[in-house]
Amino acid sequence: MFHLDEQYRSREVLIQRLILFALGLAMVIIYFRQILDFFAHILGICTPFIVGGFLGYVLNVLATSLMGWGQRLFHMRENRFTRFLCNCLAILTLILLLFVFLFVLFPRIADSLRSVMTDLPGSL
Repeated sequence: MFHLDEQYRSREVLIQRLILFALGLAMVIIYFRQILDFFAHILGICTPFIVGGFLGYVLNVLATSLMGWGQRLFHMRENRFTRFLCNCLAILTLILLLFVFLFVLFPRIADSLRSVMTDLPGSL
């Protein structure tokens, strides 16, 4: 068996790693579009789970806050019914906020953008 000195062995390992890195980088550059398509496909599959997790987190925080307010203001004990009630109130609160955004704030923002778009060419 052929044995190398330690200094040559470490250099050989470094060269092997550089070659592997260069080959990997070349493969990524060559197949970049296919890699992006694959990750877009995976993201499309995972999007409902991500949205559901986000909504669950937001609703849990809101329901826990409502539960704390209910305990302080109305001296309610935490049980299944009060938790259910707080979860329903959290969902209704989120729907109300979404309604306010869509039907109150969004038209105002759209009007502002329209006025900026019509006034902008004249000011330039």
